Amino acid sequence: MMEEALRTTADAKKQMETWIGKTMVMAAAVFALLSSGLPAIAKSLKHEGVTDSIVVSAPREAVWKAVTSADKFKASIKSTDEHTAIVEQTFDKIPFLGTVKTVEKVTVKPKESVSYVMIESNKFKAMSGCWLLTSVDDKTTKLQLTSYVDPGLPVPRFLINHFVKGKVEARLEKTKKIAEDIYANQTKSVSTSEKPQ
Repeated sequence: MMEEALRTTADAKKQMETWIGKTMVMAAAVFALLSSGLPAIAKSLKHEGVTDSIVVSAPREAVWKAVTSADKFKASIKSTDEHTAIVEQTFDKIPFLGTVKTVEKVTVKPKESVSYVMIESNKFKAMSGCWLLTSVDDKTTKLQLTSYVDPGLPVPRFLINHFVKGKVEARLEKTKKIAEDIYANQTKSVSTSEKPQ
């Protein structure tokens, strides 16, 4: 009986040591992640949203067409007036949520900015952001995207923003490609039409 009690105590001690070890490893990983200097995490500790930008080799007009190409981004325009629109958008493969649908009020300043605020969603609690276009020169544009998402999940803000950062980067890259393709096609059309017959 004494042997069994000692064995049970030794097993409990071993389990406790394993649990403490795993907890220490997890704490060290979280500390390393927080102190690693990742821009998205550093920004997310100061701000609720994520901001990133990209330089596009296309003039502002082509970038504007890309930003406002709703059909390229699983979005559909439900109604519009002079400077606002109601847009329905679908986001696939959102962790823990799957496919998310949103309805957003979009406000535009033509060829300058597009800001959006979520009106309703099947899953998100809140979402807002802004696209900002700045001409670098007549053939180059800086495109900035700021995005805030509250998925309504009990997840730390820095983890949400780390995920959002990846989505913002992907969205900027996709928009850059669309804008540069639009500009290349426009340039090709102009040079073809200028050739002598």
